[in-house]
Amino acid sequence: MSRIGRTSFRDSQLQGADFAFSKINAQTDFTSADLTGAALQQVGGTSNPEVGAFFGAVLVHAKLMGIVFTDVRAADLSGAILYGADLSRIQELESVDLSGVCYDDRTLWPVGFTPPERGNDDTCTVNHLKDFYGARGLPIPDFYFEPMGRLPRP
Repeated sequence: MSRIGRTSFRDSQLQGADFAFSKINAQTDFTSADLTGAALQQVGGTSNPEVGAFFGAVLVHAKLMGIVFTDVRAADLSGAILYGADLSRIQELESVDLSGVCYDDRTLWPVGFTPPERGNDDTCTVNHLKDFYGARGLPIPDFYFEPMGRLPRP
């Protein structure tokens, strides 16, 4: 498990980055970073689960499960996986592209905010895997797909 605090990834190209289960805190800056297809699930600490600034970040098809967001204004979360994510503290969530996002009943939204139509879970997962493995120049491993896995082949 990596500890990433008070680090600036501002304007960085981090497509397909794997930050899963890292200790990212509220001082970590991802402003305007490209995190297309990145894995950022369960990245906050247990005592302070908030993660840093994602203002204007590109989080297309990113896996963002269990994150407590503090700033995603003007970000692109289209097709992201938001199972169990907490967006309830976000100001100006209307400025965020949430088209095709996948979320569940544990995902928290700001009071009075109407969540977008829920995306297709299999489509979100396949798109994430394409970007995650594609950033490494690798195909998606066969174990994700039927008959061994649960996903239909794209």
